[in-house]
Amino acid sequence: MKRSNFILLRDLEDPSNQASGVLWGMLSNYVYGTLPPIALKGELFEALPADEQLVGIEDKIAIRGLKQKYLKVECPKEDLQAINEHDAQILLAVQSYSERCRMLNERQDLLRWGGSENEGCQVLVWIEDLRKNVGAIVHYKGALPPYDGIMFGVEIVVSV
Repeated sequence: MKRSNFILLRDLEDPSNQASGVLWGMLSNYVYGTLPPIALKGELFEALPADEQLVGIEDKIAIRGLKQKYLKVECPKEDLQAINEHDAQILLAVQSYSERCRMLNERQDLLRWGGSENEGCQVLVWIEDLRKNVGAIVHYKGALPPYDGIMFGVEIVVSV
């Protein structure tokens, strides 16, 4: 069965901490600093099967981390954006959560490119040290254990 994939649009706080008393919350923040969120903006999730979904609660969905399978949470639907399976696999290869969000919001062209380009295609690769694009050829597209997601192997074809 194909499951829906999502990206988290904001940090997800632990609801048990939000419900605790004001005094305890102030004391915890003073002693420990702010409590870490359960999941960070940019984390990727998949919906749990229908038999594990919340009954009678329409504004939340039960989800599991796409990479961190042990991370199971109930999340407001408004805090998630649905993404297709291929985009989820492309974004899974991006280690930075903030970069994932930037790609989804500002660089849809990269996601479309990742879905269409295959081995043998000529591409431009940004080399930060040179601060310019250089020509390259895609030689590999797919899984690259132990890493998650879809990886691209490219060969630089112009002299740097």
